[in-house]
Amino acid sequence: METLFYQFPPTTLPDGSVLEFTPGNYKAISAAWKTGAAYQSRCEIAYTRFFRANYEQILELARRPEPLGPLPNAMYDQPAPASTGGG
Repeated sequence: METLFYQFPPTTLPDGSVLEFTPGNYKAISAAWKTGAAYQSRCEIAYTRFFRANYEQILELARRPEPLGPLPNAMYDQPAPASTGGG
């Protein structure tokens, strides 16, 4: 789920090349966005569709029962053991 949440789509530049959204590619992607509002709008729509699809997958995963049993934090929901009175 966490991978889906933080994942960012690749960006297709106006020249047709495809770049992963990484710190090293940010400058080229940012420069491409500045080439025109139409291109930037297409990217925003593509990003929105990508994030929407990923979030739908996250919600589907969240609805599934935990395959390995309760999470470790479930032990904190148990009552504390009775005190033996030594102290």
